[in-house]
Amino acid sequence: LQRSQEFLYTIYLPKLSSAVETAIEVCPAPVLELLMDCILALDADYSLAEAQQVYVETVGMAARKVKDPNVQQVVQSWRKDAVYTYPLLMGLEKRSCYGTNVKIFVYDVPEYLIRS
Repeated sequence: LQRSQEFLYTIYLPKLSSAVETAIEVCPAPVLELLMDCILALDADYSLAEAQQVYVETVGMAARKVKDPNVQQVVQSWRKDAVYTYPLLMGLEKRSCYGTNVKIFVYDVPEYLIRS
């Protein structure tokens, strides 16, 4: 989460958010990677809806730039990363666990909860 917040507050919000459409034309792969790196911070610091919107827009931009070999590499890396779980965790994709609505979330436990 901390790394995601660094990307969000030091690069995306101050420098990129107002120029995403231009930046995606100039250097699509780094822009797509940066956008996806901001998803966790958007969810934690803004809202689930904001994170969902940026995720959907980022995937759409990647689809439009799929012929770029660097974009292909970025999209391939997403399949091996936590990004693969975002649609499920953000409620954009439905999967059932043997017909139930069970969801399991894995996260770092805050230090104060594990101290004895």
